[in-house]
Amino acid sequence: MPSKYIVKEYVEGGIYHVYNRGVEKRDIFIDEQDYNFFIFLIKSYVLPPDLQKENSETRMQKSAFVGRIEILSYALMSNHYHLLIQQTNEHDLAEFMKALMTSYVSYFNKKYERTGHLFQDHYKAILVKGDDYLLHLSRYIHLNPVATRCHLVEEGEVQGATLSDEMERAHTSYREYLQPTTLGCVNTLIILGYFDRYGNSQIDQIKEYQKFVESSIVNEADYLGIYSID
Repeated sequence: MPSKYIVKEYVEGGIYHVYNRGVEKRDIFIDEQDYNFFIFLIKSYVLPPDLQKENSETRMQKSAFVGRIEILSYALMSNHYHLLIQQTNEHDLAEFMKALMTSYVSYFNKKYERTGHLFQDHYKAILVKGDDYLLHLSRYIHLNPVATRCHLVEEGEVQGATLSDEMERAHTSYREYLQPTTLGCVNTLIILGYFDRYGNSQIDQIKEYQKFVESSIVNEADYLGIYSID
């Protein structure tokens, strides 16, 4: 990824597309425990204490970013990740990413008996500007694990399986959008709020969002430009 993407424009209340990959494109998630621990760390930082389980890895920073960071969507692939994050204050995102990356790298290096950098350079954080950009970025993030693994064809089919089935198996926040839960780490209300014109109930909004994500295959580069990455 070009080094110019490292430049970060931090603003209060800003929504950011945050992403990075493993050094030399190596895997940063090797087994199911790795994916689960990364999400566990996020929950430890952004959920209130009464919704958390105690863990020695995160006890000192438990709930440190409640009210400061909202996770709007995420996708984890074997060698890279995407996060869509809204911060409250100017420096919240930088502090959150430092805590998250430090904790995860420490866990990963200890587990696999390695030392040194895990990620390729610094994470990238692109300020999201515009409603269309935000909606298509959310769609892009949820489809990314499927698109990088399979050939998308018409009518929502992916190599004989339905697109929904493939997405259910991916490590993304899409399931939280379709089946909201208080134990999830994702705030779905901001994205789903754009679909309230189709119905007043949350069920209506969820159905329309699912249709938006799955019903058609578009070239996200038309909406995301140079920032649509694998």
